[in-house]
Amino acid sequence: MNPAKPEPRRSPRDTGSLEEKAAWEKYFDYLIKQLKEPDANTRMKAAQILGENREPRAVEPLGAALADPDSGVRQRAAEALGRIGAPALKHLITALDDPEAQVRQLATKALGQIGSAEVVEPLVIALRSPDADVSHQAAFALNKIGAPAVDSLIAALRDRDPNLRWNAARLLGEIGDARAAPELKRVAQEDEGKTRSGKRVAEAAKMAVEKVRGNK
Repeated sequence: MNPAKPEPRRSPRDTGSLEEKAAWEKYFDYLIKQLKEPDANTRMKAAQILGENREPRAVEPLGAALADPDSGVRQRAAEALGRIGAPALKHLITALDDPEAQVRQLATKALGQIGSAEVVEPLVIALRSPDADVSHQAAFALNKIGAPAVDSLIAALRDRDPNLRWNAARLLGEIGDARAAPELKRVAQEDEGKTRSGKRVAEAAKMAVEKVRGNK
């Protein structure tokens, strides 16, 4: 069974007439039921439409869809939750552990779009990912968040994972906050670690120190 009803461009729950609101309520219930249909394409389409309408009441059903056996459904659910935003935060954090890299990347992107202080720690964890698309998306998001991410990135400079330390050093240089300078100098002098691709953590820290100085 596929959703055959016309797709509303926007939810009328706030601006529509009484008739439109009643129609939306009926359609909303229909879409929620579609999330449990046997056909994966039907579930994907329902998740997509719920996201397009940014309906906060869809957060829990879409969060449940993150456990769907079909990775395509999980991808659409992650995208939909990202469109809804902050109310979906806990589910998007859960999606960072998805076995499918594409789902993790979409969840990381959505967290970056939310951009609040609560997403910093999950994004720092995503920096560890061996999947380049996930770690790059996390780095982009943290750079965009800027100053609120500095303390967590400074703490990451002492993590056991050299990939995380390298990413943290590079991002602190991009953000350019002077608070990071003392710890970056330490890393530049003491850190002998290398990333999986052979990049030296100390070198990233040295470059970051220069960028921080240039921002003064």
